[in-house]
Amino acid sequence: MVGEALALASAVFLGLSSALVKNLTPRINAVYLAAIRLFTSALLAVGTAAAVGELAVIARVPLGTVSVLLGAAVIMMIGHVILVKAIELDDVSRVLPVTTGVYILLSVIFSVLLTDDSVSWGTAVGGSVVLGGVYLLSSKHHRGIDQRQQPHYRPGLMALGLAMGTSLAWSIGVMVMDEVVNQVEPISAAAIRMSFMALLLVGITAFTGDIRGRRYSGLDLSVACVSGLLLGASTLTFTSALKWSTPATVVILNSTAPLFVVPIAIIWLHEKVTRQVAVGTVACFAGVVLTSL
Repeated sequence: MVGEALALASAVFLGLSSALVKNLTPRINAVYLAAIRLFTSALLAVGTAAAVGELAVIARVPLGTVSVLLGAAVIMMIGHVILVKAIELDDVSRVLPVTTGVYILLSVIFSVLLTDDSVSWGTAVGGSVVLGGVYLLSSKHHRGIDQRQQPHYRPGLMALGLAMGTSLAWSIGVMVMDEVVNQVEPISAAAIRMSFMALLLVGITAFTGDIRGRRYSGLDLSVACVSGLLLGASTLTFTSALKWSTPATVVILNSTAPLFVVPIAIIWLHEKVTRQVAVGTVACFAGVVLTSL
């Protein structure tokens, strides 16, 4: 149950982080925003490693494992950047479900094909129920919007393509991390991977002039940093979950992230709680229970 609990915690952090990003995308370049988030996440990961006494462990990680982590970092970094761009192009309540849905599908397929882990009926049924709940929560019907007055209701093809690209990057990354955490402690592995992602993306933004040539408000930068801290917490708990559970189970539970975006809309934006929202919420929790059995 430890792995399942960590995977759910990761979903909470990811949902909150993604919700904060949506408010920033109209004003901050996607690559620069991703750089801020990853840099802050890396600081949290390294700080956590230092707090639990694992910095010395990082220095002893075999070179081959470090190379694998760096390769995974490049793939995951691309995934983070294009996710921010997808959220910029369309609603986070639709981008995130598409991302997590395809992410589940690919991760379960990879888990079955590439590892010795088996997918139980409970996991398969629970994953299907979670996807159904996520679909209900992501639909604009629950916000009382008249689609006839929304000519651009359907997500753009580019946003969908970017979301699916993120799913592919994340599913590859989770399979790599599943192998790595069998050799290296999860916090150390996350610290190495996220530090490289941050350094690479900060270098790109410095080269393109985003760091020097743009001025953003202190509030926007603070929100971006908070989003990064939540992303870092999500990564740490997700990586740790892989130590205690299978990739398929962890990914399915982590896919409940859109569920935690809904309360934000209800509490802060005063959106109406409809029957569809209620059914979607119950379906997500039912799927979580089935997956955890």
